[in-house]
Amino acid sequence: MNFQRGELVRTLRGHDEGTLYYVLRTEEDFLYLVDGKHRRVEAPKKKRCKHVASEGIWTPGDRPHAKRRAGTGQ
Repeated sequence: MNFQRGELVRTLRGHDEGTLYYVLRTEEDFLYLVDGKHRRVEAPKKKRCKHVASEGIWTPGDRPHAKRRAGTGQ
């Protein structure tokens, strides 16, 4: 499968199985992944493409919490 920068992926194998990451860059059969908390841009996680599944493309407008109104929980 071809992955691209900006894609969200979930890990399928390894000690981080089930973790959601952002694809920072691709290189042949490897992806460089960041999550903003444990794996930052300065030290991305290198993972084989076959060990992740696509969850879709992230765009700056995709912010579910931005639609909530303060104090209403909606």
